[in-house]
Amino acid sequence: MSFKIQNNPTTSPEFAALSDDAAKAFYRQFCETEPTISNYLQPWWLDAVCPKGYWRPCLSFDKSGNVNGALVFQTVKLKRLFDAIVMPELTPNAGIWLRLPDADKSKLYSKYTTTKQILENLIAQLPNTAFYHQKFHYGLTDWQPFFWKGFEGSPHFTYLLENINDLETTFNNFKGSVRTDIRKAERQLKIEESDDIEQFYAFCIASFAKQGMKPPFSFETLKRLDKALKDRGLRSILIARDIERLIHASVFIVFDKNAAHYLVGGSDVERRGSGALPFLLWRAIQKSSARGLSTFDFEGSMIPSVEYAFRNFGARQVPYFRLTKTRTRFFAFLTLFFRNYR
Repeated sequence: MSFKIQNNPTTSPEFAALSDDAAKAFYRQFCETEPTISNYLQPWWLDAVCPKGYWRPCLSFDKSGNVNGALVFQTVKLKRLFDAIVMPELTPNAGIWLRLPDADKSKLYSKYTTTKQILENLIAQLPNTAFYHQKFHYGLTDWQPFFWKGFEGSPHFTYLLENINDLETTFNNFKGSVRTDIRKAERQLKIEESDDIEQFYAFCIASFAKQGMKPPFSFETLKRLDKALKDRGLRSILIARDIERLIHASVFIVFDKNAAHYLVGGSDVERRGSGALPFLLWRAIQKSSARGLSTFDFEGSMIPSVEYAFRNFGARQVPYFRLTKTRTRFFAFLTLFFRNYR
């Protein structure tokens, strides 16, 4: 696979030596030809969620010069002082894309060896920042090459609803109280599809505020991402209202080729007894099934109350890994003061 750009690389070191603009240009063309790149690794997603475009791809190449691995990172200045790699806003995982030869897929030894070689190529391209923090897709289970380079890992969890094409079985697998809440909400609430991103964000702010919290994303980022997704037909904003037109809950769902993702949402804490949020998620699952998707990803949470709510949908718990690294013990101490890193 080759692209007609200046300084076309054929090895990982050659790619690492490219300027940021040339590296991103090459990666954009690669993504246009590779249908298995996830939304979270797409240039258009990164352009939306990374302020000022401060993101860069790392690419690995096989012996024939074809891309066989990708990792993308965002760099920021924490407190305008320290370079750091942190997760972009509204991006559940940074992911690592791998392409293994067919022979490697059938032989475990070859699979593990090739995977480690690809990861080593990608890690070598990461800048030596004061802080590093990325969450990886649950598909990456072998992060030993990161461990060998001084990274630390901690398990996090998401919940996946699979085989959602069978809606009857999916619904019956919900906890009884969830099914009861949904039936109750169906009698009291109406669900609307919305394109009003300002209204959605305002509701999220109010929802977080009633819990003494601030949204972990800005309106500017949400607006850019919403436009990118809407232009591609890859998002759905659902709102549950009562007969007086009061909003009880709202969710923002993202679609890719195989799954739907619950990206962000909010509910009125004073009206949670209406069952609006389970009702919206059930409708989102139905919409996803109608699109021919097989999986609904709740995108996980380590907050006990949120985890409990996701668990009650009868979804399968799946671990993924959060990897971190600090340059020195001094910087490790400073992470206590940087929310975006922790």
